Order: sequence, then structure tokens, then C-alpha cells
Amino acid sequence: MTETQFRDLCRNASLALQAPSADALGEYGQIEVDGVDIGLFFDEEETPDMMFCYVDLGEVADTNRADIYENLLTLNLLSGSKTTGVYALDPASGNAIFVVHFYDPEEMEGNVLAEALRFYATQANSLRATLLKKSGSDARFAVTGSEAGVSMVDLA
Repeated sequence: MTETQFRDLCRNASLALQAPSADALGEYGQIEVDGVDIGLFFDEEETPDMMFCYVDLGEVADTNRADIYENLLTLNLLSGSKTTGVYALDPASGNAIFVVHFYDPEEMEGNVLAEALRFYATQANSLRATLLKKSGSDARFAVTGSEAGVSMVDLA
């Protein structure tokens, strides 16, 4: 994929998402979808066959940090590998994030990318309402269903 193809893909995805700016994602690598900040990055020289997507899941509350970390690790175990996405902490903000690599992005269409970003935003909002807001024993929940965000990796 070339930088021009990346910008075109981002523009088409932004149009499908009805983003305020059709070019911001391609230029700055950031978009907000349903209140969720998502970063999408591409480097033609270093990794021309891959895009990197970062979904901000939100702040990790001090009161239940250990429980949230445990759940994030469990989600990583269930997702199986970095090719389907991993859960982590952003070292800069301390927020929980979901990271996925899109391989062979030149084969992706704008509407498919938009669908993936919408899906990730929906799952992020679900995790914010469950995993990141509950405390103590309430923070532990079954991670086998879609509410847990395990299905967040399906579109990668």
C-alpha cells in the first residue's frame, strides 16, 4: 500500500462514518467514532503491508486497577494472538486500549474499514460500561460473551 492509497482508504472510511472531516483520519491518524477515540497509522517505508489501529477503551480507575488488569489479560488469552488484537495499557495516558494490526490493507475497502471502526467503538463503549466502571468483585464477569469484548477481534 502507498501513502496515497492509505489516505484514499481513510477518506472513504471517514465518508462512510459521516465524520466531520473526510481527510482528518488520513492526515492525522485519528478519528472519533461514537465517542471513542481511534488511531489508525500507516508507514509506507517501514510496514507497507500493515496498518496499526489503536482503540481507546478509557481510563482505568484506581479503585479496581488489579481486577481490570486481570480481565484485560484474560481477554488477551481468549483472543489468542496479536494478529486478532490485544488489550494493553497506553504508556502515555494509562488508559486501557485495544490494538489490532490490519494486514494487506490494500485489499481493504473504505466501507469495510468503517464497519470495523464502528464495531470497535461499540465494543469499547460496552467495555467502558462493564469492565472499566465496576469495582471489586463486580469487576469480574464472564468473558465468553460479546459483552466482554472478545468478539472485538472478529473483523481484524
